[in-house]
Amino acid sequence: MIRPGAHPTTIETGATRSYSHNASARAGAQDSSLPPVNGHRNVSTDAKSAAAGNAANGPNRRRRQPHGPGVATGINANGAEKPYTSARLNAVRNSTLSNRPAIPPQAPQDKGKLTVVLDVDETLIHSRLSAHQEQFRQAEERKEATVAVEEFTITLADGEIVRVNKRPGLDKFLAYASEHYELFAYTAGLEEYARPLLDWLDPKGTIFRGRLYRDSCLFMRGYYLKDLQKFERPLSRVLLVDNNAFCFLPQLSNGVPISSWYDDPNDTALSVLATFLERIRDEKDVRPFLRKSFNLETLLREHREQIVG
Repeated sequence: MIRPGAHPTTIETGATRSYSHNASARAGAQDSSLPPVNGHRNVSTDAKSAAAGNAANGPNRRRRQPHGPGVATGINANGAEKPYTSARLNAVRNSTLSNRPAIPPQAPQDKGKLTVVLDVDETLIHSRLSAHQEQFRQAEERKEATVAVEEFTITLADGEIVRVNKRPGLDKFLAYASEHYELFAYTAGLEEYARPLLDWLDPKGTIFRGRLYRDSCLFMRGYYLKDLQKFERPLSRVLLVDNNAFCFLPQLSNGVPISSWYDDPNDTALSVLATFLERIRDEKDVRPFLRKSFNLETLLREHREQIVG
């Protein structure tokens, strides 16, 4: 459950947590496990590796943790929070700018709504792919054997069939969230895979205000990170829901971790998430509440130093 001040927590059901320390990348990638941050045993690194199916990116390698204090988000002279940045982060942003067009400001009908950015794989759905299909999504450690749960299939442009499990309560959650929030889908999966999948979930194009794919991610040290700076909105009113802690690294104060889902028919995490969003929907700045709830800036500080700089 969501408990403000918990240290740490995640959107979860029962005793199932998404944050486990076993971050080895499958599908041919080398091990990329990272040790716990500051000794906290419940911290997730559940890192989605960029290595599988993409030889140009190269395999992940084990890296030694840096030591010393992290660079926390600061406050400028007028009291406003300054976004986290680094020379490495800015260099990657600049090098990929042409592939990552900014999301324009809110449309009039969404003005003032909280912007909720949703991961796709293992957050909303679980794709049951064959071995030669793994390149469609980024590699990560996943449950090896899964069963069908409210399954649907999509056909890719090359004729490949992908079987997809829907997380329990997904339709209800998307209907609710698209009414009360400005909703986006943001995935590190390839567009050729994720677009038909999202078309199935949102056939009329009324749920998501926009969709972002792998080329909208920052590729850093073997991982795809999701950068909320590309949204032309105050970060005080934007949050990212993801089962992968590393995706939050550019903006740790905006992250809402959710448990990874594969095929549990009794999962209720989306219902818990809806309740959590309702609690914070009118906050002028969601970041203090998210920091108090999840403490990601402390728990992932060393990982951010290592990967983002």
